[in-house]
Amino acid sequence: MILDFRGEECPGPLVKTLRKLVNAKKGEEIIVLTDSKECVNVLRESIVPLGLGSFDVKQEDSYYKITIIKLVDKLDEQIDIVKRC
Repeated sequence: MILDFRGEECPGPLVKTLRKLVNAKKGEEIIVLTDSKECVNVLRESIVPLGLGSFDVKQEDSYYKITIIKLVDKLDEQIDIVKRC
């Protein structure tokens, strides 16, 4: 699945990516395209610490290509962790 957010600023791309990630199956790949370095950082800070997915960034000509692979079946445990914070 490819999500193209070039020209958009966060938090919109973050919210849309998290929605797709919640509905994805374990092992499913989501590719995010963005031209915002801030969005790259916000996505990384939101996904990696909770163990929601692997996160790989490649800089292309004028944008970033982020590959996220969902690492968990259900997000219940991760959501509980967030609620406790």
